[in-house]
Order: sequence, then C-alpha cells, then structure tokens
Amino acid sequence: MNFICEAKILVKKLTKNDIKKEDIKSLAKAIKSVPKLLLPDYHQKVFCLNGGSCGSSYITELLKVNGWSNCYHEKRPDLDNEGILHFEGRLDVSYLKLLLRWTRHRVRFEANNRLFSMGQELMQLYPTAKFIHLYRDGRSVVTSAMNIAKPELTWGSSRLRYRSAKLCGSLGLSNFEKSCNYWTRYNQRIMDDLSSASLLRLKFEDLVAGKVDELAQFLGTDLRIRQIPPVNHRKPKKTGNAAFPSYADWGEEYQQRFWELCGPVMASLGYTR
Repeated sequence: MNFICEAKILVKKLTKNDIKKEDIKSLAKAIKSVPKLLLPDYHQKVFCLNGGSCGSSYITELLKVNGWSNCYHEKRPDLDNEGILHFEGRLDVSYLKLLLRWTRHRVRFEANNRLFSMGQELMQLYPTAKFIHLYRDGRSVVTSAMNIAKPELTWGSSRLRYRSAKLCGSLGLSNFEKSCNYWTRYNQRIMDDLSSASLLRLKFEDLVAGKVDELAQFLGTDLRIRQIPPVNHRKPKKTGNAAFPSYADWGEEYQQRFWELCGPVMASLGYTR
C-alpha cells in the first residue's frame, strides 16, 4: 500500500508539471505493484481525440446532460508535454503506458487533444475501447489560431506544443504556416494511429448542429438532448492587432499556402475548396 500512496503523490506532482526524471522509475515500480483489482475498468471506454478548437468541451458536456458519468474534458494530469514528447519520439513508451494505465483506468469518456499521439497505446491498453476523431474545418481553426492571442503569447510561448518543430515547423515559418502545420499534423497523426480502431469520425460542424444520430448509434445510447448552448472554457484573449479575417477574405496568397499545407488532410476529412 505504500507504493500506492507513492504513486498518488507522483501523479499529483505530474499534474503540477513537477515530476522529474528520477521519479519515473519510482512511478513505474509503484504502478506495477498495484493489484489489478485496485485498478478496475468500470465501463467500456471512449476516447475522443482531436486537434483542439473543435468542440471537445462541447461533446463532453453534451454527454453529461444526457446522463453519462465519468466523463472528462482534458482529465488531469492532462499529459500536455507527454503528448508532444511522444509525437517527437522522445518519451519512453513503457513509461507512457504505465502512466495511461494509472491515470485513465476510471475514465468512461474523455475528450482531450493532448492524447492525440497516444492512439496506438490506448488501443493496446484498452482493446475494447472506442474512439472518436473529432475535427473541424482547418480554415476555421487556422483563423481562430491567428486571432486567439498575440504571436508572442502563442508561437513564442514556453509551452512545448508551440515550440515543437516536428509539430509546427521550423522557427523561420510564419505564424500562419505554423498554424496550418499544427492543424494538419495533429489530425494526420490521429488518422494514422486509429486506422484500425473502432472509430467514428465526427465533424464539429455536425456536432454543434445537433446531427448526432451516428454518434448515438456508435455509443449505443439515446441522446435525447441533441444540442446545448455553446461551451467554451477559455476566455478570449485580446490580440492587440487587427483581427485576422475569415477564409473568404484571406487573399489568394494565404489561401494558396493553406491548401499547399493542409489540402491532403482536408480532402481526407471530407472538406473541399
């Protein structure tokens, strides 16, 4: 039981981004020592992987008002840095699996864009799990990314996801190009990882319009409440600059560059020019 207490302490440290390399072996030892009966899987799990800014809060709240329990939006620890490190190939996979097993064993449903690179590991840990790939038109996501904050507060941020060259591109790229890469590579990784999963592809535009028949059938549930008011847990940040326009007003140069970077994934997800 001392190992269990130790594991809980380490997970709390992880939640505060305070875990250190020397803690990893202790955490692995603690988790391995816990009898399986102490880590029950209460429900068939559903993981909603997404690229952000596409309704992950909304779908979580929609299920909650329809009576679902153990539903989480970005459950803590949210594994933000771990998702990027794994995408870059810099995280020990055995440690990642132990971490997912310990922190996600009581989840029934979770929508979390931090898990975008962990589809394969989640399938291996939970073979009966279902997966939802939730996505939004890249043109809307890029517009949102260009308006959410000053460049120095986003692409100049200390957060690993905004500094990752593999995810966003090299430092020499414009913020627009980084936004395009971010959307493309997030969604491409999810599609690649979940190609053999029990999977529902769900458009944000259909979700918020109340077109949830396929979702209800996939989950094996009755969604009597089909729509809820908009959900957004983030307060908008002032850009300090003129608002970046919607796609129709981008101009030919921006539009052409968008399709060069995002075109193949847009087509795979059913979007056209």
